[in-house]
Amino acid sequence: MKRVALALVLIAVAAAPARAHSRSTSYSTWLLTPGRADVTLELAALDATALEAEPALRAPAALAAYAAGAMALTVGGTRCALEPGSARELAEAPGWRRFEWALSCPDDPAAALTLRSDLLFDRFAGHLHIAEVERGAAEPVEVALSRDRREVTWRGAPHPAPALERVVRFVAVGAHHVWSGADHLVFLLALLLVAASVRELAFVITGFTLGHSATLALAVAGVTPSPAAIEALIGLSIVFVAVENVWLRGEARARAPALVIAGVFALAVAGGGAVPRLALLGCALFGACYFALAARNGHPVRARIAVAALFGLVHGFGFAAALRHGVIGAGSPVPALFGFNVGVELGQLTIVIAAWPLLRLARRAGAERLTVELGSAAALTCGLFWFLSRAY
Repeated sequence: MKRVALALVLIAVAAAPARAHSRSTSYSTWLLTPGRADVTLELAALDATALEAEPALRAPAALAAYAAGAMALTVGGTRCALEPGSARELAEAPGWRRFEWALSCPDDPAAALTLRSDLLFDRFAGHLHIAEVERGAAEPVEVALSRDRREVTWRGAPHPAPALERVVRFVAVGAHHVWSGADHLVFLLALLLVAASVRELAFVITGFTLGHSATLALAVAGVTPSPAAIEALIGLSIVFVAVENVWLRGEARARAPALVIAGVFALAVAGGGAVPRLALLGCALFGACYFALAARNGHPVRARIAVAALFGLVHGFGFAAALRHGVIGAGSPVPALFGFNVGVELGQLTIVIAAWPLLRLARRAGAERLTVELGSAAALTCGLFWFLSRAY
């Protein structure tokens, strides 16, 4: 346990300046009419806060002007001009900052269109921008832009891609979302630490998949909990899994879960954070029941499918951040949902394939306990940091 305590201290020091928001995603809509484009942008509140750390972006309307300058629409080789005084901030949505501006564009319906965004890519390498473009009576078209693909060009009027192309496109978006989400990666690796066999690992991953697939579909159907609460609960899910790892392999089998459950219950009573009290009470109750049942089970690790499925429900709403409102508005949402889910699974599979042989190697070398303790300590510290910073 001394090794665990030392790891916790070292990781806490390293994590202090870390950015709590592990994924960075923004959304824009572009409504094109003859000679004009009206733009609406949504930034995660944490991303906006990071931008406002620069003194030049703290002034009123400075952030809106910065965003308008970082994104460009070109018609027939001529960049649309920002209409003076049009860039402004709208009322905030929970967890998001909203901006709008208007552009004056050449009136040429046959000209090629190019949409480019340099927003946040140089600050956050994993940033993902989802844009929806609507021109006239045509159906909206959605595009995903990243650091390596900052612009897209249409020769003629934008039109929705075929279903198969949308599936392929969102497979890439789903995989990117997993790989760029540090909290999802840490949660998955924490689940792997104490899996004894490939069969056991398959059960756990299946539980997680079923959970996040269910809530991902619910989110697309319009069930949208508070993003801040979901992000905080993702951190808490990592705490629970890491504590269970230590409980299964460590010496303080009774103390570790009790301390976490008592802490979550105390926070629920105190209130005041982004996570509703009932949600925290539910987490505390689940933890108490789960650890009580697992203590009586001869093979408690097998019961982790319940933990993976439950917290998979939470992570599913987190995954759904890349499929919000207008992003799936062009045609049927089924291709986007299917492709995104496949991408998430492929992203998870690559992580498992890379990590599992290393864990097996550690076991053969006699370092299994050390690996579990240090790995769980790292996951516990990250999860606790993300939970507290996001909730409070």
